[in-house]
Amino acid sequence: MFIDSICIVGGGSAGWMTAATFSKIFPEKKITLIDSADLPPIGVGESTTQFIRDWMKFIDLKDEDWMNDCDATYKYSVRFENFNKPSVPFHYPFIADINGFNLEEKNASQWFIHQAITGESVDGFAEWFCPQMKAIHENRIITKNFDRFDHYADTAFHFDATKLARWLKENRCQTVEHIRTNIVSHKKRKDGSIEYIRDDNNVKYYADLFVDCTGFRSLLINGFMNTGWDKFDNMLPNDSAWAVRLPYTNKREEMKTYTNCTALKTGWVWRVCLQNRMGTGYNYSTKFISDEDALAEFKEHLGDVEPLCEFRNIKFKTGLSQKPWNKNVLAMGLSGGFIEPLESNGLLSIHDWLMKACQIIGQGHVTAIDIASYNKDVRARFTAFAEFVFMHYGMSARNDTPYWKYLTEEFEAFSMEKFDLEQWTINGYNGIIYIMAGHNWNPFNPVTVKVLESQNRLRTDAYIELSDYRQYDELIESFPYAVDYYES
Repeated sequence: MFIDSICIVGGGSAGWMTAATFSKIFPEKKITLIDSADLPPIGVGESTTQFIRDWMKFIDLKDEDWMNDCDATYKYSVRFENFNKPSVPFHYPFIADINGFNLEEKNASQWFIHQAITGESVDGFAEWFCPQMKAIHENRIITKNFDRFDHYADTAFHFDATKLARWLKENRCQTVEHIRTNIVSHKKRKDGSIEYIRDDNNVKYYADLFVDCTGFRSLLINGFMNTGWDKFDNMLPNDSAWAVRLPYTNKREEMKTYTNCTALKTGWVWRVCLQNRMGTGYNYSTKFISDEDALAEFKEHLGDVEPLCEFRNIKFKTGLSQKPWNKNVLAMGLSGGFIEPLESNGLLSIHDWLMKACQIIGQGHVTAIDIASYNKDVRARFTAFAEFVFMHYGMSARNDTPYWKYLTEEFEAFSMEKFDLEQWTINGYNGIIYIMAGHNWNPFNPVTVKVLESQNRLRTDAYIELSDYRQYDELIESFPYAVDYYES
């Protein structure tokens, strides 16, 4: 298959991120985006992971180009509250695995052994492992790289998703043909690929590649191509959210540089801080609570606050397309898969899949092996991230409601071995170590430590006192507070 023309169906974040990427990487190709005025985008995804930086560098998108226009702020961490038992808030800050880092000074196993010996609180890991935690606690914007912290590599964003889609459309998609109409049918070739799609005015649209950005409707990948869908609802039962926008009442205190996640009885509440407002929502499962009761619980959690808009109920399906790329139809965004809002993965699959697709399209000729390889790769990574999200629940000791009891005791979870000492080093570093530490899910305990000591593999006295980052206190105190940084 040679791809000279690409037709994107659906706007929103997925559609305009796709259009901006393809028009930047393949300026010689004909790019068309078709969306419907009758179907507004969901527009809730206001938080990203740090991995969006790869995509931004890929399309040469600089912070100063778009942040102010999209009400964007920097995000350094994710904070979890009430996810564990006893309830101790903990952070998952972003820090790159930098080559040349001193493994003797900071490796994951060192803290876990220290915690097994001393019983240190579960919130101590991020404080020990990441040099930027003081800045995070004090709501400061880090304006200078120090130690292992790199501001470009170790930051994510909060932003207005609707504004970002509009900004990309107006500033990065000038060569994209934009058509407002409703796609209602299609015609297939004998090989099962789509020859054209048709709108409600009987106009036909031809392309070599069709990209489905129609969200949970999955109009092309499921509706036209009848591609199967693997559900995640047993592992991740959340299927609904109440979302609302809030004003700042004390901006200096409320403007955080992290996404805050607070667990409730039947789900959890997100809160993100943009330049001029906050976004919040209750993510829950209707298997355990009704929409009406969830809204009441959410309002009780928010307390006496006057929102900026009406409470909005959002329904979603978790899972993954069995073939995100099927013949000449490529699913992007929610049409291809969705895990749930935890860990801000809604936009992750878009930029991750886009970069992979560009590598294949850039070859010139796309074969069935290329498409099969793409599907295997993106499905494996997406499934691994879904399991990572589940661990936020499954590692918890909470069993105080039917929802939490199901996730921690009743669901037949996949296994995760508690590894040997040699495996728990920075060489195997990934985000799960923060979740393990936060839930007190330690691969070591006093007995295993004693065994290792008897084998002369460690000396316990070397793990009683650990280094800290107090040498950077003065530097961090020179960084501006978030409210002052954005107002300036």
